[in-house]
Amino acid sequence: MGKLIKPDTGTVSVSENIHKSKESQGFFDSLLVRSSLESPRAQGQKNPLKEGPRLPRSFASHASSRNKSQERPGGSHPVSLPPFQPNKPTTKGNNINTNTTSGGGFVISVPAYQKTAPLGGQAVSMHGRKTFVAMMKVSSLKDLMPEVLVGESIDTNREVNEKRVAQVAEYYVRAGDRVVIPPILADTHLDFEFKKGGTIVVDENDPNQIEVGVLQIPLAIDDAMIILDGQHRVAGLVKAYRETLASISNLVDERDRLMNQESDPLQRERLRLLNTELATLQALEGRFQRDTVTVEIRTNTPRDLHKEWFVTIADNAKGINKSERARLDTINMSSLAAKRVCDKHILLSGNIGDTGQPRVDFRNNMPKRSSDTIYSLDNIRNVVKNIAFSAEKKETARLERSMLDKSDTIVSESIRFFDALVSNVSQFEQLSRITSGYTGVDFRKESLYASPTMLRALAGAYHALVLRENNKERNRNLSALNHSSDGYVKFANLLKNLNPFMELRVYDKKTDEIDIHPKWRATTLFRESGLAPQSGFQDLAKLVDLLSEWGDKGEVFAGKVYSSILK
Repeated sequence: MGKLIKPDTGTVSVSENIHKSKESQGFFDSLLVRSSLESPRAQGQKNPLKEGPRLPRSFASHASSRNKSQERPGGSHPVSLPPFQPNKPTTKGNNINTNTTSGGGFVISVPAYQKTAPLGGQAVSMHGRKTFVAMMKVSSLKDLMPEVLVGESIDTNREVNEKRVAQVAEYYVRAGDRVVIPPILADTHLDFEFKKGGTIVVDENDPNQIEVGVLQIPLAIDDAMIILDGQHRVAGLVKAYRETLASISNLVDERDRLMNQESDPLQRERLRLLNTELATLQALEGRFQRDTVTVEIRTNTPRDLHKEWFVTIADNAKGINKSERARLDTINMSSLAAKRVCDKHILLSGNIGDTGQPRVDFRNNMPKRSSDTIYSLDNIRNVVKNIAFSAEKKETARLERSMLDKSDTIVSESIRFFDALVSNVSQFEQLSRITSGYTGVDFRKESLYASPTMLRALAGAYHALVLRENNKERNRNLSALNHSSDGYVKFANLLKNLNPFMELRVYDKKTDEIDIHPKWRATTLFRESGLAPQSGFQDLAKLVDLLSEWGDKGEVFAGKVYSSILK
């Protein structure tokens, strides 16, 4: 067990002493400081921070987000500031009060011209550079972190994508106490001022101790900090916070106007609804004030090294594959339903082959070519998704959530889909048997049904024939999943009609190469030498339309869609 803190005899001040209100407890409470912020740029004052040669203005990856219009005259006289309240005007002065809600705290004396914000944190040495680790309130990111501008072309990071920013904002609001925000990495060409207040001692023989104190974040230097990793997180959280404050302001204004009017039943009902909305938004604002994000800031970082780090992170930040994502997913309908289908259906549950490999690979996007495994979990998830939504709808979080209450029906229909495959396709019937000796490695060599793209297209045709038969408005009404017995018969007949054309074998004795049936090769759905259909969104939609038309007409390699895809 190491000692928690070894107090220093010095003070933790910026220019004068720090006065502790409750000895060390006040100091610890104040490590997470929130201070009033302002911009001095309009004053034309120089920042006293020591820094190396200033880099050109283009060095900044994001513009600073300081509000110049909210300053008040302060001169050199001390002014005691309240705790940081981002939605209120800031105050200029030279005493920054860091009292926290717990009652502890201390006062940092700051010259009026020195525009910095104090932030409690730790200082460590990382690869020869002093690195600060601090917890920032979500509500203070808009003031302490560089402003992230959507769509702006910047020199030191990728362009900020508006959709990704909106997704982060929506996720934070929706997830509530289940939210998780990874740490944000930033760097600076400066050497930030840090006043040590103590040392965390874990190993007294370790020369690199962890210092605890107050870090000064410069507000007057445009490129003082550059975001290395996390610009979409910063932009999304700031967007969510600003939109919440704006909504609260609008509702308060409307409430005040209604209260000044003559009372009537409609007005009272609207006031009741307004107060309910306000309570919800004010609770959300409280989350912004409480929740924190870890920020790591590396100092003395030149521009070229920043770019090198960015590329290194981008090259090595490998996300989990789709099957792993579906395996771990506890939120999205298609993932939850796919796992249930894999547990329930004889074709997909348990193991297969002499070595007892799983019938469905839960770890990889695609089964290995030499594996006995039939499909991957992501393949089954795509089947479930197309049965639920159709292949004509792009997958979205809203679509997934809209179908959660239909998950039992979707699981049931997905099982019926695989029942139809086993009942009408000999290869699937062999695969479903426990001791047939026929496995995925044989299946992939012999049948076009083994193609995950073909499987997805068949699921889309099932959706069209069985769940939305002859319903032209099927994509506008996702809630109606009514099973059609006639449509199910049509789908079964489609499989029977397809069977003679799904075998992979030598069709041309001159080439002596395994190929798809010549009728498939004559369409634009396959690349010149491809043994599986093209999987692009438009290609998949066309294949679904083709199979749906064939199922409806009861005839394959005929019809309008087929004519449109002939080479």
